[in-house]
Amino acid sequence: MTPFFETKGINLPAIAADIYCLYLVIILTASFYKHYLFLTYPPTLIYPRLRKIIHRIPVPDMGNMGTLISHIILIILLLTAVFAEGWINRLCLAAAIIAYFAAFSKVEGLETNRRKTFLIPIYLFIFLMSPAISSPWNSDGSYWPIWALKLALCQIYVSAAFQKIRHNEVSWVRQNSFRIHLQRLSLFESLPAAQWLLHYPRLCRLMSSFVMVIQASFWLILILPWVTPIYFIAGLIFHIGTIIFMKIYYLKYIAGAYAILLIDSLYWWIPAKQLEAWFV
Repeated sequence: MTPFFETKGINLPAIAADIYCLYLVIILTASFYKHYLFLTYPPTLIYPRLRKIIHRIPVPDMGNMGTLISHIILIILLLTAVFAEGWINRLCLAAAIIAYFAAFSKVEGLETNRRKTFLIPIYLFIFLMSPAISSPWNSDGSYWPIWALKLALCQIYVSAAFQKIRHNEVSWVRQNSFRIHLQRLSLFESLPAAQWLLHYPRLCRLMSSFVMVIQASFWLILILPWVTPIYFIAGLIFHIGTIIFMKIYYLKYIAGAYAILLIDSLYWWIPAKQLEAWFV
C-alpha cells in the first residue's frame, strides 16, 4: 500500500508533531536537574561525548553552561512549535534540531541518554518536511510523514535483529545468548529480576524468541498498517521488560514515538468521523 495519500478531515502529521514535541518538553524539563548533576559531577565516562554528526559534521563543545542553556532553549523551541503556526512553527522545528546536538553532545554518556535520543532530530526533521505541519488539526493532511516516522522507528528494531543474527547466529532464539547477556549485566549492577529469570531456561527461550520475532518483523507496519496495534503493544511489553529485568530505560525517549504509533493505530481501526471528533 502506498503511503502517499491524503488523510481527509484530520491532519495526522500536525497532531503527531504537537504530541511528540509536548512529550519532549515534559521529559526534557524533568531531566534538566539530572543533566546538571552529570555535568557538575561527571563520572568516569565509558562513552565519550558526541563529537561528530554521522561521523562528518563536528559538534562544538559548548561547555557545561552552554549545554544547559541549549537544553533550556530546546525546551522553549519545542513548546513554541506546539502552539505556533505558519513559518514560526517550521523555524522552531529547524532551530530545535540544531539545539538538540548542543544540548545532548556532552550528556550522551548519561545512562538514560546513551544511544536513546537519536530519533529526536530524525523525527523533528520529518515534521519539518511535512507539507501540512502548520495547518490545523481538522484540515487535510498527507500520510507519508507518519509512514516516514514509522520507517525511522523500524530501522532500530530491524537492525537490532540483524545484529543478533549476525553475531549470535541461531543461539539467540535459544536460551544461551539471552541468559549470558543477563549474567553479564548482573555483574555490573543489582538485577534481582534478572537473577530470578536465570533460573528458568524455558522462559528465557520464550522471551528471547519473542524479542527476535518482534524485532525482525517490525517492518510489517510499513506495508500492513492495520497490524500496527499489535506491534504497539508488543513493543511496549518489550521495553517494559528491559526496564524490569535489565534496568535499560529506552522507553523514556522512545515513548513519544509510541504515542505516534498509537495515533496511527487509532486512524486505521477507529471510524474516521469518531476519530475526528476525538482530536478535532
